[in-house]
Amino acid sequence: MTDRRVLISSFYEHHKVFRFLESINLYRCADDFSEAAWFNLDIVLSKDLGYERDKKLLLRFLKVADFRAEHFISWAWNGVYLEIFDMSTCQLEGVKYKVVEAELDLFSFYCESFEFEILS
Repeated sequence: MTDRRVLISSFYEHHKVFRFLESINLYRCADDFSEAAWFNLDIVLSKDLGYERDKKLLLRFLKVADFRAEHFISWAWNGVYLEIFDMSTCQLEGVKYKVVEAELDLFSFYCESFEFEILS
């Protein structure tokens, strides 16, 4: 099993508990030395709606490309189901993963890498 598959599998174990979208933040990053720019995306998921003291799951997607989103208003009230696909064998430059919100088709994008952590 590759490291990417282990990372994806570990994410799914946490995602079973954290299903509600709390926030989404797409932000531009720049490299001062090469003047290159890219976008990262942070998504925070919670266990339930309205409980601010609960732990959260922070997902950070790095070097996001082809971000598409729809139905913004419905996000707050619906649980989301994220699917992450290993795209490393597709030979797309800078793309290792495809991420899709599969429940309501709210958003999708590609990224070079991702990480996650539990916030207290």
